[in-house]
Amino acid sequence: QVAFSQSRAQTAGNYRMSTEKRSGRAFCAPSSVLAVAPTCKGILRKGFLLSMILFVWGSFDASIPRAAGFLPKMKYSKSLNLRAAGHSRNKADRAPSSRHFLMSLRGGADNMAGLAVATQGPSDFLTVFNAMKSSDNAIRSDAEAKYDNLKSQSPEVVSEEILKVITTSQDEQDRTFAAVLASRAYGDIWGSLNNKARDLVRKGLLLQLEHEPSVSVAKKVSNVIAHICVNNRGGSWPDLMPTVFRIFNLPDAGKKEVALYTLAQLNANLDSELRSEMPKIRTVLSAALGHPEARVQTAGLAAVASYVMNSESTKDTRAMQGLLPQMLSAIGNALQVDEDLARTGMEHLIDIIDTEPKFIKPQLNQIVTAMQQHVALNEKLDISTRELGLEVLVNLVEKAPTMMKKLEGFVPQMVAVSMALMVQGLPAAPDMEVWTRWGLSAP
Repeated sequence: QVAFSQSRAQTAGNYRMSTEKRSGRAFCAPSSVLAVAPTCKGILRKGFLLSMILFVWGSFDASIPRAAGFLPKMKYSKSLNLRAAGHSRNKADRAPSSRHFLMSLRGGADNMAGLAVATQGPSDFLTVFNAMKSSDNAIRSDAEAKYDNLKSQSPEVVSEEILKVITTSQDEQDRTFAAVLASRAYGDIWGSLNNKARDLVRKGLLLQLEHEPSVSVAKKVSNVIAHICVNNRGGSWPDLMPTVFRIFNLPDAGKKEVALYTLAQLNANLDSELRSEMPKIRTVLSAALGHPEARVQTAGLAAVASYVMNSESTKDTRAMQGLLPQMLSAIGNALQVDEDLARTGMEHLIDIIDTEPKFIKPQLNQIVTAMQQHVALNEKLDISTRELGLEVLVNLVEKAPTMMKKLEGFVPQMVAVSMALMVQGLPAAPDMEVWTRWGLSAP
């Protein structure tokens, strides 16, 4: 409802806000415009009422174009939520990304009002796909609505065409965008696809996972595979694990990284299948942690952490405890070549401690010594790396206090390490060398 003033005595500068609001912005009309002759006033009222009807109608029907300068422009929201509950917390792929491409948008149709989806065929998908990459909010919003319509009315077409872009496009950005769309799309339409369509998707994704030249895009294909596993409960995928093992055995370090990333994603979704393949998986992870390249070692550490975090019982994690020395060595190697990778490795170690602190008990002394002497007290390292080493120790105290109490001399050592970091960079710092020697030599 729109409130109109019956008084003609209001000043020209007085404005009245209508009660119709959208996106936090109100439509305003100067009341002075209404303070005119009765005939003109009636005409203005009718015109104003018509504009408000169009405005409200346009709020619900995106096919109503907004007249430039007549109806107010709206701000369009951009949001994205691609991660399924319970999935890996890897930051680099959280996403895929903020960093992500699919946007949930609202708004008018603009010059996309004529985009037809009547036949719902391949040409319609490609038209919508390209429109969804537009920088224009209205175009992208309208394309998203039509994309949702295609998914509901022609799921087979969407499945086939989105897979075709992933597997045949020469443009890396298109393959990336299609993979991001697919992660969400297959969750929506998987139940509507027949067995033939599902087999086509499975085979196409595994083939692309093996031959995709970009590590970044291949990881997004891994995300699609993981999403399908969520929706494929009770269904078989016999080629999946053999393909992952075959990719790992390729000589290229990037391929090994992709295979390990895929294992990390699958850990949360294929419990029974992974348990039956555990001897092979342990062999792969041991080989990864012993690989000469630090990024492969870190990817292996991430896969171990994912398995431990998603195991149903402590018994399931014991098979991996023998890898602890290699895991610690991987962090040490990363400290020599790439502190970012070292920090990532320590973050995975923290994830393990948060979930299953007793997992590291066989190597507790070695881990505590490494974090204290070689990380927290190492002045050659970045301060953020040193602080993360201290965080590993603090997490151990929080999650396994009884286990840490039994560690001889741990408390004075922690005090010495903490003090060393507290006074780091102070102009009149005390003689911390003496303090540190006291802490580390304390009984």
